Amino acid sequence: MTFSRPMLALADAVLYVVLTLGFAVVWHLKLFAPLYVSLNWPSPEDADVPLGFVAIVTQAIILGVLFQSVVEGRGLGRAIAMLCGTAFVFLWSSHVIGDAAKCGFLPKSTFVAVETLYLAIQFVLFGVALALVHRWLDPRCRPRAS
Repeated sequence: MTFSRPMLALADAVLYVVLTLGFAVVWHLKLFAPLYVSLNWPSPEDADVPLGFVAIVTQAIILGVLFQSVVEGRGLGRAIAMLCGTAFVFLWSSHVIGDAAKCGFLPKSTFVAVETLYLAIQFVLFGVALALVHRWLDPRCRPRAS
């Protein structure tokens, strides 16, 4: 089975939305909700899930399109490392450090640590999922026979 680049970008975007939205809800609103509330994060009942969904869909579209240009000529492993590593550092600097700088999370070190762990797990999961999907659907990423 082979898909066109636009279809692969769409598959990557859908994969990111499903993984990230599910993981974000479980992490922030279930598993660590009491910790976030203790850090002065809004209560889980106050979460604006539709707005969070818009943010995740926007990230997904950008990453899905970007991956198609990154994978070309680099090989699957290097492309995933480049995309996920860059996205992690960008979101870490803009979301984690940015939020810690402007919001009342206390202690800030706990917020930074737990959000850094969250993003690291998120992008490891996304990277593994990308590898599985592209090995299956993308002829550019299949192992070559020796």
